[in-house]
Amino acid sequence: MRLSVNTFYGLSIGTVPNSTILFDPPIHQADLLRQWLHSNKEYIESVVSQKLYDKANQEIDQPFDSQIRKISQILSLNEVVKSFWIKARITIKNSENCVYFLACPACFKACGGAYRYEFTCFYCNHTFPSPKPLLRFQAELFDGTGNLHVYVENKEASMLLCMSGEDVIEAEEKEMPFCPNFFNQKLRESQFLFQLRTSWNKSRGKSFVRNTVIACLPASDSSSASASQSYEDKGSTFKGEGLLQQHVALTESQESSSAMQEEHFEIDLKTQHASITSKRRLESKEKVLSESLKHGKQD
Repeated sequence: MRLSVNTFYGLSIGTVPNSTILFDPPIHQADLLRQWLHSNKEYIESVVSQKLYDKANQEIDQPFDSQIRKISQILSLNEVVKSFWIKARITIKNSENCVYFLACPACFKACGGAYRYEFTCFYCNHTFPSPKPLLRFQAELFDGTGNLHVYVENKEASMLLCMSGEDVIEAEEKEMPFCPNFFNQKLRESQFLFQLRTSWNKSRGKSFVRNTVIACLPASDSSSASASQSYEDKGSTFKGEGLLQQHVALTESQESSSAMQEEHFEIDLKTQHASITSKRRLESKEKVLSESLKHGKQD
């Protein structure tokens, strides 16, 4: 009864508590379903292997204006809305916590393994050479009517930062830690459409509402034209290797330019020294020649 399929963090099926599940029931509807499974076996296997059922692998439709709500409207409601769209700007919060977590590549659940070391997942019991770093950070959305605290994870976080968890780790290894202010300067002028999922969570005996971004699209109106254009422009700050990589590249280019200037300065000094030395040699030769001519006249 009321069968539902959920693709949030994997694939799960749910029913109401008073449902009865029968395996291979001897009814006509089951025979039709077996025939359909047999004729579409290859397609079903490809969907499962490529995880095409996951929303991360599906195109997200642009919401209608009637589906977009104001933050003040969400905050004023007495009941919790499970899923809704808002159009707002985003600011990454300064947090001492890490902006990524290590997860199982199969079930995407947090694990206790170390990066680049083999581990066995406690949930799916699969062994992998290394856990997968997934982005997760806290942010604040604002649309002029109010502010809303949210969590941004996985694909949506990578889309906003234009980088992955592996990129963050590689940057940390290069002594370039994650800097929220650097990203906020790039994001403050851009407006996005966010789809949020609301859930109840408990911590230390207290219940609180958690808003998680499950979809993110650049707003298509004129106020955010620069945001959408930045996604299409290949040379913009939202494309390429990511904002942090550009920051690293900028630092490296400055260092290389200074090194080139020092090298050119050394070359100029060497050239100047060589010219001075050759000039002195020429003067000494002229002096010797003049003295020899002088002694020749006296003789």
